[in-house]
Amino acid sequence: ADPDLGAEARLVAADLKRLQATTDWVREQLEKNPAAAYGAATSYLRMFALTVIGSFWVRILDSIRDKDGAFYAQKRKVGRFFITQLLPEVRGLTVRIMDGAEALGDFDVADFGD
Repeated sequence: ADPDLGAEARLVAADLKRLQATTDWVREQLEKNPAAAYGAATSYLRMFALTVIGSFWVRILDSIRDKDGAFYAQKRKVGRFFITQLLPEVRGLTVRIMDGAEALGDFDVADFGD
């Protein structure tokens, strides 16, 4: 049926840690620099969604570990695709959120003039 899910589980666990660190950063920014937190909102929500979906895929893959058949084989392919091809975006989002906040503050309303 299914080989060990260790690699997939480790990837998701690492991204859960990234999400926690980023959440802590956003909370801190809400107190110190609300504009940075607000500016990161869209990227943060995407990061959150990708991480949650990745963790769901690990649970799904684990639950079908001993199942055979084409349906379960397809689920394994889709889950692994998500975890290895889409979930890595979380790493880039972490950088965008935490390191890109200052660039958001560089703009003035006048910069978007007529």
